[in-house]
Amino acid sequence: MRPAGRILSSVRVLATFTVMFLLLGFVEAGIASSITIEETCSELERLVENITWSKIFINNVEAMSIMVIPFIGPLYGFTTAFTTGTALNCVITQNELKGLYMIAIASSPVTYMELLAFSIVIVSSFMFSADVIRKRVGVVSLIDLVLCYLGAVVLLLLSAFLEEFLIKFLQ
Repeated sequence: MRPAGRILSSVRVLATFTVMFLLLGFVEAGIASSITIEETCSELERLVENITWSKIFINNVEAMSIMVIPFIGPLYGFTTAFTTGTALNCVITQNELKGLYMIAIASSPVTYMELLAFSIVIVSSFMFSADVIRKRVGVVSLIDLVLCYLGAVVLLLLSAFLEEFLIKFLQ
């Protein structure tokens, strides 16, 4: 199957959206948890003070670059989603608006753009891992992985611009 056929297959699209909502669930579970680490809270406050689209973009691409690694990348993706939720819990705890923040995060277009990018890469990593197990790794598998990664990078770039705008607008 050609890379375009693999990327746009109905099973893959369904898997991508399923993973996206699972990631959202992990973020929300992290928010709902009572885990707060003071170092994380102070680091998060420091990061938000001087936020730019480039810092957001680089941070997201660094995390996503690990998610693309076959076998361990998907596990890292779900762990990162939960950790992101616990970091957001710091902000929420300080403002005592947990329910409102959970709704805001669940309805933000930036959240869905980032989660879609991450889920595209996680599903690609799953598929590449399956190709490795079946010993069917070839040019098509590699092109598929690279195209999905590059598409997710573009999506993260757009979300970083939008996220910086929303943060500056709400401050």
